[in-house]
Amino acid sequence: VGVLQSLVRLEDGIAIDMAALLLELHEHRAWELLGYPGLESYVEDRLGLGGSMARQRVSLARELRKYYRVSTAYEGRVLGFVATPWVTRTLRPPRGDLALQAHWVRHAKERTVKRLRDESRALECSLLEAQVAVAEALTSRLGVLDLQSVNQNPSAGGRGPSIGASDNRNPS
Repeated sequence: VGVLQSLVRLEDGIAIDMAALLLELHEHRAWELLGYPGLESYVEDRLGLGGSMARQRVSLARELRKYYRVSTAYEGRVLGFVATPWVTRTLRPPRGDLALQAHWVRHAKERTVKRLRDESRALECSLLEAQVAVAEALTSRLGVLDLQSVNQNPSAGGRGPSIGASDNRNPS
């Protein structure tokens, strides 16, 4: 078991270093110098990784620049590759408070990946429900305001007078 754990730690270290290098390649568009049309092509051809995995690693390496505590936890193998992006998404928009970062690192460390995903889905549903409620409230308010403006000025908004409305022009 000790050998297996050592190999897993070694693999994690390589993945962390690779993510930083892929970010450098991406930022400097170095794949062009190597004759590839994009980072994904380079990664698939030369490293044997999938393009989506490369994008995930680059994205995570970029996000970790913003969060010192999370980066330290990831590099120290306190958090894994799945839990770390969850923590960075939770901290968006970027919040530099180290205590808050430490809180979310502890939270993620104590949860399973499935639990973190469930929490994310629940949070997304709550946010969506709140956005829908705000949109409905604004729509109903705007609907009332729109009806009031039409009643005050029937030709507003490209609408003509309603059927049966009197024509106030003087027919002389």
